[in-house]
Amino acid sequence: MATLNWTELADVYYRQIHLYEMKWEQDLALEYFYIAAARLGGPIARIMKPKSLILGVPKNNQLFREYLTINNSAGKLKGKLLWDFNKKFVGMGWTNDEILVIVFADGEIKLLDIHGENVNTPLPLFGQSVAKEKEIVDCEVFENMLIFLTADNTFYYVRNFTSCKPEVINTIDKRRGRPICFKAIPSNHSFSGNLDIICGDANGGLILVQESKEVKFFSKIPFANEEISRVENIALSATGEFLALLLEGSIVIVLESNFSRILTRIDTDIPLTDIKQLVWCGTDAVCAVCNDYISVLGPDNTSARMDIDKKKEGVFCIPEIDGMRVFTTEKSEFWEKVDEALQITLSIGSFSAPALLLTANEGYLENSGSSGESIRSLQQNEQLLEAVEKLLQAASAEFEIESQEKLLKAAAFGKTFLPPGVFDSSKLVEIIRNLKVLNNIRKEKVARPLTYRQLMLTKSNGEIIIKRLLESRYHYMAIQISKLWKLRVDEIYVHWACVKLIDQKYSDSQMCELICQKLSSCKSVKYTDIARKALDYGRRELAIKLLENEPAISRKVPLLLYMKEYERALDKAIESSDPDDIYLVIMRIHEEDTLASESPDYVPGENNIVQKVLQKPIAREMFLNYARQVDEKLLKNAFKDLKRFLDAGNFAIEKAYKSNLLKNRIEYLTSAKDLYGKYDKDLLYEAMTKEHITLITQQKRLIKETQDRGIVDCSICDTIIRLLKHGQESSAEKLSKQFNITEKKMCFLRLRVKVMNSDWNGIGDMMKQKKPPPIGFKAFANVLIEKGQKELAEMAILKVPEIDYKLTMLQYIESYMKAAEVAVKEKIFEMLPEIAQKANDPAVSEYIDTVMSGGGR
Repeated sequence: MATLNWTELADVYYRQIHLYEMKWEQDLALEYFYIAAARLGGPIARIMKPKSLILGVPKNNQLFREYLTINNSAGKLKGKLLWDFNKKFVGMGWTNDEILVIVFADGEIKLLDIHGENVNTPLPLFGQSVAKEKEIVDCEVFENMLIFLTADNTFYYVRNFTSCKPEVINTIDKRRGRPICFKAIPSNHSFSGNLDIICGDANGGLILVQESKEVKFFSKIPFANEEISRVENIALSATGEFLALLLEGSIVIVLESNFSRILTRIDTDIPLTDIKQLVWCGTDAVCAVCNDYISVLGPDNTSARMDIDKKKEGVFCIPEIDGMRVFTTEKSEFWEKVDEALQITLSIGSFSAPALLLTANEGYLENSGSSGESIRSLQQNEQLLEAVEKLLQAASAEFEIESQEKLLKAAAFGKTFLPPGVFDSSKLVEIIRNLKVLNNIRKEKVARPLTYRQLMLTKSNGEIIIKRLLESRYHYMAIQISKLWKLRVDEIYVHWACVKLIDQKYSDSQMCELICQKLSSCKSVKYTDIARKALDYGRRELAIKLLENEPAISRKVPLLLYMKEYERALDKAIESSDPDDIYLVIMRIHEEDTLASESPDYVPGENNIVQKVLQKPIAREMFLNYARQVDEKLLKNAFKDLKRFLDAGNFAIEKAYKSNLLKNRIEYLTSAKDLYGKYDKDLLYEAMTKEHITLITQQKRLIKETQDRGIVDCSICDTIIRLLKHGQESSAEKLSKQFNITEKKMCFLRLRVKVMNSDWNGIGDMMKQKKPPPIGFKAFANVLIEKGQKELAEMAILKVPEIDYKLTMLQYIESYMKAAEVAVKEKIFEMLPEIAQKANDPAVSEYIDTVMSGGGR
């Protein structure tokens, strides 16, 4: 390629690279269309402008008359959408994920893939009826979000296209009028460090809209003190680093996106009405796109005019990170700044190191003796390594395969003269591989005209090019590239299989066999993804067959549940021995049972799904545990089906005690009693529950008599104690008889109540009765001793028949005289010296001495 085909701009060159002859309808000029093109060589969406006057164009086979069309970079039709020209169209654009977002004034949006198929069907942004002030008047698809402006001068964004919930960014005062234009600035290059929106003010100057912050107005560019007149258009570079402002008077100001620095100010001398677009060409130049030419505006107020070769009106440009794609009705081109290595290598008369090495290789091929001299010269000047590397760089920048080969062969030739270890040969291999990829995806069939730099970006960013090829259904090419780059191909085969499912000429068995055969060489394939897609296409039996080939059981279960194949899902979950899988199945079965229970003809226990679970031991116990926590009715029915009446009764008892309402508690206890009644192995459970129901019933009645709600939850004895405390002697006596409380127990309870009430006289009266208390006097003595009532304790001790107890306890309460008298009375004289010693009381000693001397015997 000669430099004569390049356009000079200051010390650099720009070139127009022909890509494709467009395959779309060429009998209508491009100016009649709204156009949106995706970056990185992506697809183009076109829709005819409404009320366009079209003369001399035949109506037959014209898709644009009825459809929005989606074409690849060569104009080949990829998809279409039937269009309603009566709807008020606002705009459209492609996300970074190559989803086409179409926006209408009433808030309706459409999301399409490159085949024109709905990705999602979101609800209208503002509901079904939209107020006039909420109509959308302008929009921009920015990265993976939608930013739009409503008639009331409010900016919104939609970050999540799944929910499509609009969120307010900020509002501009309506008195300033509607912005002429606006452009979103990414957070990493913005003025505020967050998402900013730069607007052209109708009154002149700029408006800076920031989320949840004050809206700012500038008549001068911040930090630069440069006056701003009316801003007619704004362009943002593909990298987001730089802004270009088109002012009235056709003046273009180029500055950094955060306003920190003005880079250049150019008076284009182009009538403002002639400028159709303001587009960045890489990051080095701004292009003013006119009808028949493009003015390339570079640094230092330099500019160059590059003509557009076209027959019909209309041109559309899309910025890329290192250039610009240009579309006309007839063809598409890529405009870029000529790579430095390519420029110094191919420039006419160049004596640079890569140019000399290229000449040396040509001489070698022609058996010229000058070849050796050139190599020695490069070696002596230590430029051979540089020459090899520059030739590789130049080859990667070339689009023509013949030129690539020529430059690569020259680099390989020069490499052979380098000392071992100086040059890494893997660089050459990698560039050859990448160029092979580029050359194949640039072919008209695929029409993805990436540059080397763009390819490296997609490769380092999750192999985007593979994803794009899959979306375009070029599976074979995606596999070959993945093998070349040593990437896994499993997901490609899965995607192929999902697409292949559309083919209805294969039966379910044949399709399953075909897919399994193709995927047999893959190490890890998610057959569940293919099976789910088969379901989407209505091929249920095929989905089940495909699932049989899924090696990971944990992936089978959710899809089987989605298909409502509950028994199969349960079997697979049990097979996996994973509690999470089993509980997942149980949970879904419970949901299904709950839905079924809402039917009028639902009969508990007749749910076949639940029955299947109860028949499997592992699942059964987990099902019961689950039901215990979430649904007592489900648990009760399960126990009934299993005839586990004891467990069912125990659960009813548990629920009874958790209830604070006596009415509910009685109901649960009654249910427990009935369940225990069916448990014929032990009748004690039923009897005890029946007795407890009676007690609670009595307690409910006694609350009204005593006004003591504490009676509830008390045992029989505690209930009697509370009645005695309240003086309800007759009620206590009646309750004791009803529950067969013995006289001995009642005596003990009465004693306990009198102690609690400190009724010592009452205790004395109990001991003075003619009939001895059933519990004996020792119980009285022990309680009285504990409470420090020595006189009453002495009385009780003396009534105890056991002599040893009397002597011991009388000494314990220090009643030594009585102890001595008991010892004398019982003729246990050997205890007297011990008593006298402990007493240390002259009267006791005197009494004991008298007895011991024989006076008292």
